[in-house]
Amino acid sequence: MRKIGLILAIFYGLLYACTPAHKEQKGMGYVATDAVDQPTETREDSLAQIEISMEERMIDHNLDLRHYFDSLCRYTEAELWIHRQDDPDTVRVWEAIDELSAFVRNERKTYPVKEVRKALYLMGLEQGYLQGHDGWSESAWNGKQPNPGELFLFQFIKQAARYCPRVELLTDVYSEDRREGMIKFLSWGGYPLYVFILQRIEKGYEAQLFLPI
Repeated sequence: MRKIGLILAIFYGLLYACTPAHKEQKGMGYVATDAVDQPTETREDSLAQIEISMEERMIDHNLDLRHYFDSLCRYTEAELWIHRQDDPDTVRVWEAIDELSAFVRNERKTYPVKEVRKALYLMGLEQGYLQGHDGWSESAWNGKQPNPGELFLFQFIKQAARYCPRVELLTDVYSEDRREGMIKFLSWGGYPLYVFILQRIEKGYEAQLFLPI
């Protein structure tokens, strides 16, 4: 019960106690499922230029997240779901996975901000679409077991957060000390699907799923 209370406190604290500069920006604080609410290119470009020191990040020269997600799809029910499966956007998600691996292996100096955020947007877009269609019931946001697309998305978020050295690279709503952050997904109609609370660990963040009441 104490852990649930802590998560709720962080959740509502981030909603109402974030810095004014962040609260004034439309669409900040979540990966939206409507194109008009995608993070601005200017801010993403700026964040994507930040070089991360060796001391700030977790280095694993053997990490292969593509193999991890390939295995996830092969041996579990997880699948990569985006709105148009034959679209090049499918490739963009796998490219984000490859770039995240390259960052952890120290093959690139910057966290793949634009690639990771775009992948989250694309996968969230599909879940937002499904939520708005009658008859679709198998999903975490419906109180059921996660659907195959959610299984993939949730693991992607966990890996992106685990290897993220600074919370502002992954989300635009975070506490002043940068120890907590929040990513919120919405349906196409603007209804909340789920929220991920990011909590600081040694050199990254732990992502915890929170279902809106």
